[in-house]
Amino acid sequence: MTRITCKSASTALSKIKNYAGMLVFTIGSYDAKKKTGYNIYPGWILIKDSADIAACGSQEGKVHGNLVKSYFDMEPRALARDYGASFAGFALMKGEFKTGSWTLNTGDAFHGGKKDLSANEKSLIKGAIIEYAKAGFPAGKNTSVKDCIAAGSAHGGNDLTEFLDGYVDVCSKCGYVCTGCK
Repeated sequence: MTRITCKSASTALSKIKNYAGMLVFTIGSYDAKKKTGYNIYPGWILIKDSADIAACGSQEGKVHGNLVKSYFDMEPRALARDYGASFAGFALMKGEFKTGSWTLNTGDAFHGGKKDLSANEKSLIKGAIIEYAKAGFPAGKNTSVKDCIAAGSAHGGNDLTEFLDGYVDVCSKCGYVCTGCK
């Protein structure tokens, strides 16, 4: 199960803004309930407006370092080292899905030292965003991994502007907003 957390951007994602995002693989021994007030599980996705986290002052990255620090009040490497946490980083830059993160994607066994997400991670996260948009951007949206991967795989490109600002025009051929099937 993936979950776009209720701590994410609480309105329709805008195609003129930039967003930082992360997928949680594990938070290890970090006591999230005690420290943040929320349970955090594998598959949890956080998406925040980059402008809202710009002042967090991370020493490990203006995008994903600030995102992690804004929520956990710790640097990403400290979370990994002290608790065994592992994340995948992505971004939405004016509607374009970006899959690289030197901060989150290079320091664990999941990524093999590469900054880009794997093909499965891309499909999963992109599909979660598509399903989130199709549902009207509800707080705490749960979606099965199967449905996320199907949605992400069906949408061939990284341009997600058609899903943003609450506008969804579903393709009659593939059942998703896309540019490749029309």
